[in-house]
Amino acid sequence: MFTKDIQSLFNNFQLGFKVFDLNLVTACYNLPCTLNTPDKISVIKTKLALEDEVNDIFSQLKNEGFDRLELKNSSCMQLTDEIILVNIDWKFYDNTNQVFSEFSAFYHLVCANDKKVKIINATSHQISNSQRLQTSFSLKDNQTFNV
Repeated sequence: MFTKDIQSLFNNFQLGFKVFDLNLVTACYNLPCTLNTPDKISVIKTKLALEDEVNDIFSQLKNEGFDRLELKNSSCMQLTDEIILVNIDWKFYDNTNQVFSEFSAFYHLVCANDKKVKIINATSHQISNSQRLQTSFSLKDNQTFNV
C-alpha cells in the first residue's frame, strides 16, 4: 500500500488549508476530479475551476473566523491497484474556540501519471457516517494545526 504517500498527500493538504495556500491544496488533486458536499456536486475539469472551488472554501473559512483544524480517524483501504479509499474526520474551530464545521470526508485517490497519489473524488458526509477503514495512518502535529 501507499501509506507514506497518503500521509504526505494529506499533510500537504491540511497545511494548505491551514495557511490558505491555493497551490498546495490544488496540487493534491488529479484533474479531472469531483467534489461532493450534501449541497453540491462539482465536476472539475480544469485547474482554473479547481482554483475557484478551493478559493470558495477559503472564503467560507475566513468568513467563519477560522483559527484551527483537527483531523482524526485517518484511515485508508486499497480498493484496486490504482484506487485507494481514505476517510478523515475534519473539525474546524473559530477564533473563540467554537466548532463551526465538523464532517467526515471520503476521498478516492488514484495513482496519477507522475506516480503520485492524488485526490480524484472528495465527498463530505455528516460525522456520523465516519468509517474506520482497514489501515490507520497518522498525520503531523498530532493532527491539529493552529493558524
